[in-house]
Amino acid sequence: MSRRPLLFTASYDETIRMWDVVDQRQLESIAIKDTQTNALSIKPNDGSQIAAACYQTLRLFDCCHLGNQPLQVFNVHDRNVTTMGFSHDGSWIFTGSEDQTAKVWDLRSNTLVCQRILQLNSTVNSIALHPKSHVELIVADSAGGIFLWDIRTNRDDSLQTELSYTEFVTNLDIDKFGKHVAAITNKGNCFVYSTQSDSMLGPDSNQLYSETELNPDPFGATPSPTHLQNDHRPKPVIFQPHKQYGLKCKFLPNGTGFVTTAGDDVPKLWDITSKDENGGIKLKQTFHGEPKKGRKSQEFDNNVNMKWIWDIAFTNDSTKIFTAGSDNLLRMFDVNSGQLLRRYQGHSKGITCMAFWEPN
Repeated sequence: MSRRPLLFTASYDETIRMWDVVDQRQLESIAIKDTQTNALSIKPNDGSQIAAACYQTLRLFDCCHLGNQPLQVFNVHDRNVTTMGFSHDGSWIFTGSEDQTAKVWDLRSNTLVCQRILQLNSTVNSIALHPKSHVELIVADSAGGIFLWDIRTNRDDSLQTELSYTEFVTNLDIDKFGKHVAAITNKGNCFVYSTQSDSMLGPDSNQLYSETELNPDPFGATPSPTHLQNDHRPKPVIFQPHKQYGLKCKFLPNGTGFVTTAGDDVPKLWDITSKDENGGIKLKQTFHGEPKKGRKSQEFDNNVNMKWIWDIAFTNDSTKIFTAGSDNLLRMFDVNSGQLLRRYQGHSKGITCMAFWEPN
């Protein structure tokens, strides 16, 4: 188990790099020559392994030493793996792909075993795991759908999105309490769903399980797929945080707000604990790149400022945010002040994804 913070980035320059969080220097680098890395995720319970989502494959690396080769390479999909993540205890992993499926894999043996498959009609763009039930996955596809998938019973429901045929969710996340789901679209619109239940499937789902019930067999036999339709869910709060292509939407670890990113250079922090003068979700902070030399600090140079912000991450105490951009740079900001604190430079092309972990 690692006892130090871990920071990784992947780039179009075909490398995955490990960084010293404090000194801003590169610690290790490994070349990934045959594929693009679309997502990174660190095993949350101990920080021992990092998984990379690539074309058709999932690759596991040792976080303490990347080495020249991954520990294991698993063929998990027929096309590009677009999204992935670990369960809270690191015993299973979920993946989504351009092959129009979301899958759940058992990691407790040397051979990766597929336990569940959700078949959709378009590319899976984003998946988030419910932090309380640990058995519900929220899945977004490129046709504009958001699905609530209970992997224990293999049933799914859907959330109302009211999207046009040219709009779809690019990324979504759920807060630590399991009460809010935020999703951003390719049009820069944001949907925020809220519930008072401990399950996104509703108060009558009866699908919450204790940790002891999840082990040693978290899945059991595969039930027949069941699709439900709940027409009585509260409608989402909808607003437009960005006018450009939306990329990321991620909640702070403390659950007080979420950050959205897009192709407009500037990540934005939204406060869900208070409202603005119009009763909407309140903008709390923005995070800018470097100011122009010789100009006022609020003026920013488009040539050096962040471009498309492909990924973000937070420290556990929600006081720092990392942003990974298409200008090859990783940055750290202070969440409260918006001040730029550190820059991590080394990639020769845009950063596609990142992952951060620190011990609790």
